[in-house]
Amino acid sequence: MSTYDWLILTVAPQREFAVRDDLHRFGIPAFVPVEFRWFRQARGKPPVPKRCPILPRYVFMAFKRENGIPWQVLHGLSHWQGALYADPLGRTSPAMLTQRQADTIIALSTPAKLDAAQKVQIGRAHV
Repeated sequence: MSTYDWLILTVAPQREFAVRDDLHRFGIPAFVPVEFRWFRQARGKPPVPKRCPILPRYVFMAFKRENGIPWQVLHGLSHWQGALYADPLGRTSPAMLTQRQADTIIALSTPAKLDAAQKVQIGRAHV
């Protein structure tokens, strides 16, 4: 498996999945870390899980350093607004994640598979 560098993109509100899908159409690996929340549909109907971004307005894009960041593709996306930089003035290179950090975020955004027969203990963290 080849290693990627990860770039953090900022996107328009509630357009994280649209930008991720656009990047996939161009063959660029990207993901949005998600959590699953339960929403009620209507009275009497069971609640349904819905994917919600953990980090609203951010998309993580993978690229190979030797190929460089595909700025031309990014500028063609309608909901892309920019990239996070280490320096607020944008004078340095884009903020990038290591593969280990990206793997951790991907693991955290994977839903837990629970069966109705399983017992779950919910704890409270002390701050």
